[in-house]
Amino acid sequence: MSNKLEWSFSALSTLRKCNRMYYFQYLAPSHHFTNSLRRRAHELKKSKSLLMWRGSVIDKIMELEIMPRIKDKLPIDYNEMANRAIELAKRQFKFSEDRLYKVKENSESKVGADYCILDVHDTNVPYKEEDLSKVYSSIKEIIQNIPLIKMPNGSLLVDFLAKATFLIPNLRAWGFEFENVKISPQLDLFMFVDNKAVVLDWKVSESDVSDYSRQLVIGGITVLDTYRRKANEGKGKRLGYDDIRLIEVNLLKQNAKEHPFNKQVVDECVDYIYLNSDDVEMLTDGKPFDQLNIEDFPITDKEGTCMFCKFRSLCTKILLNNNQYHEETYDNIVSAKQPAQLEISF
Repeated sequence: MSNKLEWSFSALSTLRKCNRMYYFQYLAPSHHFTNSLRRRAHELKKSKSLLMWRGSVIDKIMELEIMPRIKDKLPIDYNEMANRAIELAKRQFKFSEDRLYKVKENSESKVGADYCILDVHDTNVPYKEEDLSKVYSSIKEIIQNIPLIKMPNGSLLVDFLAKATFLIPNLRAWGFEFENVKISPQLDLFMFVDNKAVVLDWKVSESDVSDYSRQLVIGGITVLDTYRRKANEGKGKRLGYDDIRLIEVNLLKQNAKEHPFNKQVVDECVDYIYLNSDDVEMLTDGKPFDQLNIEDFPITDKEGTCMFCKFRSLCTKILLNNNQYHEETYDNIVSAKQPAQLEISF
């Protein structure tokens, strides 16, 4: 390949769904305000539905409030944590409602945890106050029930976490590289428990069929490669497959399951990444964004994929305007949308 590709696991699955979605999700977005299309793509990428937002609030409380207390061996009042989560959610809702993300000075790095873009404000997705109340009550219940969650062997999750001798939440700094492809995953939680390296992934999902195993395997490969390099530099112990555990915890369903990590699953995952990287290279040819042509990124022929794509409004407007983007026209169309009833199941 002519240029290094850097992506997360989700980029692969997005590419398989729709090339145009991949364009908006991974190539177009820029937090700068100099290019209106790229800024708009950035805002849409960051926007969340109410259900997605519920999960992100819980993730943030786990990262900023609960995990630091576990790391410092401090007692945790989960009712208090639930109340803090609701307070954070309300601040985020207000930030989004006031569209403060449109203010150039309000970058995510400066604003911190309160930064939020919700589709109910950004693209005028309809909702009812009842839906918002359900989000708050669901967040509270999920946090309060964390002490009830059991590990696959029947022990309590909180007891397992309390045994951690090394703990880093929301780890983004590590990655691995092969064949000119760099993978940079986000690890919800990395720690050592009983002399085993643990990659733990938080989920807040209703689905019983979603498969997150490959995402966790990529986290495991990242840990394997990181400690291989550390050992080569004389800075640590080399880890083997048996030294790494992959655990998925569904906070909503209050259960946990462990995924296998061995040479076979690693080889299968690496093959998957490599085969799909060819598709990206064919689309981009290593070109910078300003040399890419949106017409080279076809839309999907699957109605369901298009229907639930967060870039649907932007993509539709550009298609109807001969693949050109005019910000004022787009904003007028979004603002003119009429609210409607929307039921959300929790």
